[in-house]
Amino acid sequence: MHKRLKHALYFGLSAAFLALTTAVHALNITLPDPDDQNRRATLGDAVSGAWGAGINPDASTIAADFGGTWTNEGELTGDGSNDWLTIDVTSGNWGDANVAGTWAINPLFWSTYGNAVISMHVGQGAGDPDYFAWLITPNTLSGTWSLEKKTGGGGGLSNMKLWGSDSPNRVPDGGSTVLLLGLAISGLAIAGWRRSRKAA
Repeated sequence: MHKRLKHALYFGLSAAFLALTTAVHALNITLPDPDDQNRRATLGDAVSGAWGAGINPDASTIAADFGGTWTNEGELTGDGSNDWLTIDVTSGNWGDANVAGTWAINPLFWSTYGNAVISMHVGQGAGDPDYFAWLITPNTLSGTWSLEKKTGGGGGLSNMKLWGSDSPNRVPDGGSTVLLLGLAISGLAIAGWRRSRKAA
């Protein structure tokens, strides 16, 4: 194979691989980690999380956990929507310590902000943590969450909030453009190689 065609094929396949590996990075994150407290909560898709005791998180709490400046863009204490946040319980009820559900962010949120955090506050009682917070995978519009009380008292689901920070991410396709570009370059390289073989 011609040296230039080899380079083009290598570049194209590398770009496609990079797009695939960067697109598949979302996780369900369970807090706290290590799991050594009275309560635990899971949310996906997220890239990191934080938790604490004795606090109903506000903007300063989120800033201390994740850095930057944060604005509250939705708060719910029951199923429904507020501003750009929607929460629905699918198992258990608000106020329960063992409960699960879904979350959704209005797509317009990502036209305004580059980062999102969803926080969860629970009734404090005799146990920790009292709040959980997750940095959402950029441009993700929906996911699932759950809360579990392992030991202790209190801990019922109290509220969930959406926080926004930074300028919007202008690459909302999760790597699909890079993937398509890489595949196109690879295809051109293979086509050129076939033509060169026929000419020979």
